[in-house]
Formats: sequence, C-alpha cells, structure tokens
Amino acid sequence: DSAIERAKFNVSKLKPYVDAGFDIVVPVPTCALQIKYEYPLLLPDDPDVKAVAERVYDVHEYLFKLYQEKRFNKDFKVSMGTIAYHIPCHLKSLNVGYRAVALLRLIPNTRVQLIERCSGHDGTFGVRKETFDMSIKVGSRLFEDMKNSGADLYVSDCPLSGNHIELATGKKVLHPIEVLWKAYGEE
Repeated sequence: DSAIERAKFNVSKLKPYVDAGFDIVVPVPTCALQIKYEYPLLLPDDPDVKAVAERVYDVHEYLFKLYQEKRFNKDFKVSMGTIAYHIPCHLKSLNVGYRAVALLRLIPNTRVQLIERCSGHDGTFGVRKETFDMSIKVGSRLFEDMKNSGADLYVSDCPLSGNHIELATGKKVLHPIEVLWKAYGEE
C-alpha cells in the first residue's frame, strides 16, 4: 500500500506540469524506471499515471533527443581524458540505450570505457548491516575493473552504485551531468 500511496502522491505533484506541456526529466535511472514503468503496473487504471509516464525521460535520453534535433550545445571547452563509465542495471531496464555514453563521446579528446558489471548495491541490500559485506563481494569485479581501467574519471548514472564504487576504490564517482558541466568549462 505504501508504494501505491507514494506513486499517487508523486503523480499528483507531476501531473500539473504534464498538463502545462512540460516533459518530466529524471536524473537517476531507478527513479525514471519507477515512474515510467512501475507506477503504471501499480495503478493500471489511473489515467493520470499513464499521462505522466508517457512524458518521463531519463536525463540523457532527453539530452540526446535535443542533440538529434540540433538543440544540444556541443561547445565543450575541456577534455575529460579517459572515463570509466559504469552502466547501471536500471538504465538497462529503461531500454533507452547508453545515451550518456554518446553524449560524453562528443567531448573532444575524451575516451569512454564501458564497464558493465553489477555494483552489488541493489537498493537497501547494499546498506543493511547484515548484507553489506555480501554486497561489496558482489560488486568486487566492478570495483577491480574500475581500478584497472586507468581512467581519469569514474562515472555512473546511479548514485547508489557510485557510493559503492567510491567506498571500494577510494575514488570519487561523478554523474554524467557533472562531467558534461565540467567539459563546458564550469566548476
């Protein structure tokens, strides 16, 4: 029941924006997946849920759409070197492709290395005392791949995975939006 109540609450806050003609751009794949696909499963007969779900975009999916429409600013000023990019599980479930990778590859003199492994976080599994050690063990191959990548930057769309990677490697993990911002010469 609490998931249904949260879905109703969130949709009630987002629906006025959809009615006003706005798209809903979401920075975290898990959240986009929830609103776009899971809310309609929880509330299949609610037309507001359907209306909101139809206007939800992953942030990189949206920016890539702007790129295709020639409305994306490609005036990057700073190279980002080599990026080790972790592909989050929920991004794969969204089925929108790796749009962040395509955008990051627009940055001159920047190489993006894909690392497709589980971080072991899995929601609360990665933070509960009784399962934390197991979650780190599950993510160990990802952490090793990140360390062995020789990358200048570690990047993930998922902040929970990013926290896990950071904890295991000692290296800060950025969201792709942060990398794009830096590439524009902003700090």
